[in-house]
Amino acid sequence: MKLPVAAEDDSMMRRFDARSRNHIAMGPSLPEVQAHRALLQASAVVRVELCERFQEILPRELVPLVAHAMAVPDVSLHRDAAAQHLGLPRRTLHRRLIVAGWPAPRRFLNSLRLLVAAGLLDRGIPSLDHIAWYLGFSDGIALGKALRRLSGSTVSSLRAHGALSPCLARLRTVQTSAPTASPQ
Repeated sequence: MKLPVAAEDDSMMRRFDARSRNHIAMGPSLPEVQAHRALLQASAVVRVELCERFQEILPRELVPLVAHAMAVPDVSLHRDAAAQHLGLPRRTLHRRLIVAGWPAPRRFLNSLRLLVAAGLLDRGIPSLDHIAWYLGFSDGIALGKALRRLSGSTVSSLRAHGALSPCLARLRTVQTSAPTASPQ
C-alpha cells in the first residue's frame, strides 16, 4: 500500500507559508524564514520514512492512521479525529491498537510527533525551539523532556548517536511490554 505524500506536502507548504507570514509580521529575519523552510523540507523526508517504517510493523488497517498523523504533525491530533479519519469509533481504534500491542491512541499519536522530532534531529535541524514550534510544543525544553521520556536519553546524546532508531526501538519495547487486551 503506497502512502500519498505529495498532496500532503503541498497542503503543509501552504499552511507553513501562512504561518510564516504571521511570523514574518512579528519581524523574523530572512535566515529564520530559510531555517523554517529547511525544517519543512526535512520534515517531508522524515514523514515518508516513518510511514514506510510503520507500514512494515503496524497492522495494515492501522497504517492510514500513521499517514494521517504525518499529514498534520504540527498539531496535537486528537484521538477522536484520528478514529473519524479511519471511519472507526474511538473505542474500536483503541482496542485495535491495544490488541496489536501498541499504546492507546493518545499516547501513540503523541509518540508519532516525537518520532518526527527525532527524525528532524537526525536530519541536522539545529534548533530544538524551531522543531518544537513546528510540532506544536510550547518550547524546546518541553520537547526535550518529552524526547527524554520516550528515548531515555538526553537530546545531546540523541544528536550525537542518532535519534530516530532509538526512539522507535523504545516505542516498540514499550509496545511489546504493554499488557494486551483480549479481542471482544
